[in-house]
Amino acid sequence: RVDPSAADNYAVRWAASNGHLAVVDRLLEDSRVDVAVAIENSRPEHLKRFECRERLTEICIALQAMRLPAWVTVQILDEARPWSTLRLHSKWNLVCAVKHFHDKRK
Repeated sequence: RVDPSAADNYAVRWAASNGHLAVVDRLLEDSRVDVAVAIENSRPEHLKRFECRERLTEICIALQAMRLPAWVTVQILDEARPWSTLRLHSKWNLVCAVKHFHDKRK
């Protein structure tokens, strides 16, 4: 019931700038939180962690044209980016969200 993106994504800005990666990961599980804000406010050593989420989203969107089942798409993401810090359930949520929005646009 709480909006984690309130006050212009203050929570994720603060957590990212102070290196609280677990908090940032948890906040980014909510679709209202802007991942770009996390990237902009991250310490240089943490940037790759958040940028990989953007790359996985790009791959997932590109795979939509193939109309694969969600579980196959998740397996492809694991193979394509094995170094990704995104947990399996977060990848699943990402794939389902992309599929949902892709289907709604039709």
